[in-house]
Amino acid sequence: MTAHALVSHPKHADGQANQVSESPAVTGTASITDPDSHAAASQAAPDRAVAATSLRTWSRSFRATADQVREARHFLAGILGDSPLTADALACLSELATNSVLHSNSRRPGGHFTVHACLYPQVLRVEVQDEGGPWEPQPDRDDRNGRGLVIVDALSRDWSVSSDGTGARIVWFEIS
Repeated sequence: MTAHALVSHPKHADGQANQVSESPAVTGTASITDPDSHAAASQAAPDRAVAATSLRTWSRSFRATADQVREARHFLAGILGDSPLTADALACLSELATNSVLHSNSRRPGGHFTVHACLYPQVLRVEVQDEGGPWEPQPDRDDRNGRGLVIVDALSRDWSVSSDGTGARIVWFEIS
């Protein structure tokens, strides 16, 4: 992601900090629901408005436990509100966060995963970063498990898996 000024927000009840960054030059706002509607932004709460010509990013870390997958969905839902992207984005995030909790080194005691959301004009990019570890996609779609990335593939316009070389893994998707 591009470097931007980070703004810390108050911690949530679970003690996790929320961060938002945005480009310094903001030339107008529009609601997440309708990027072309300047009138809607004037009535929207500040957390529900985005800069129409600037990039906004949000980041939050979660303990790698099953209950935190729900908290990650709440985090993203709070960003997107009633956007038409919300349902598909939450389904994809749920799959990736669950994979981090169940299959990565993050599942070890004290492990965590981080959700990064980046809202570009007309595109939402979400990244889930975990602590890496051995990983192989499950090609058997008849099994009860192993279909999460198939769901991500069906709902997103693009997605991929990458590593930063330090053991961390990032799985991302984009929806428009």
